[in-house]
Amino acid sequence: MDFNSANYVSNPTFESGTSGWSFQGDMSRSSLENEGYGGSGHSLHIRASDTLWTGDNSCQVTLNNTSLQSGQTVTLRFKARWLHGWPEVLLRLNGNWLETAGTLPVPANLGTPGLPNSRLVPNAGPAIYNVTHTPSLPVANQPAVVTANSHDAGSVQSLTLYYRIDPATSYTAVTMRDDGTLGDAIAGDGVFSATIPGQNANTLAAFYIPPQTISVRRPVSRRC
Repeated sequence: MDFNSANYVSNPTFESGTSGWSFQGDMSRSSLENEGYGGSGHSLHIRASDTLWTGDNSCQVTLNNTSLQSGQTVTLRFKARWLHGWPEVLLRLNGNWLETAGTLPVPANLGTPGLPNSRLVPNAGPAIYNVTHTPSLPVANQPAVVTANSHDAGSVQSLTLYYRIDPATSYTAVTMRDDGTLGDAIAGDGVFSATIPGQNANTLAAFYIPPQTISVRRPVSRRC
């Protein structure tokens, strides 16, 4: 805040951290950033975790001049950059003696989501999820059925389960099926299944399903 060409805001550029500032209500998670904006080496990252209510939710600082009188001319000024959320901001004096509001410019191209980023790959593998085994604690010599869902833009043809019997370090590969046979409950439901043979009591079996074992049939676009 300027009055007679003097700035009466304590620590206006945050070069002294957040000293003198108080974060109230839903802005209590606001914090200092070691990246400046508008000529400063630091900035305040304002975070609002809920709908704004001007009676309590705010970032406050005490002014150096308390002798302002009615009728005097002062200037409220701030520099800010929009990051996320509602772009309108409000700056005001305690008691609503003076206030100013503004709309921060929002870039026309907001990037991701919706646009390619550094994680883009030409052909990402299918997602494997809901991996489980039944029963959770097999009794002696009882087989365990491992099931998993998969999703891909194309049609997932098969998965491969790898299992080992502790303390062995070598794995056995078993094709996971979705045809209603060899432990698979329902054919064509998108749930792939494979069976680990029954083992002796107190035997531990470990298993995993690596993405590179997935066979996928992708649709081919043809022009007539």
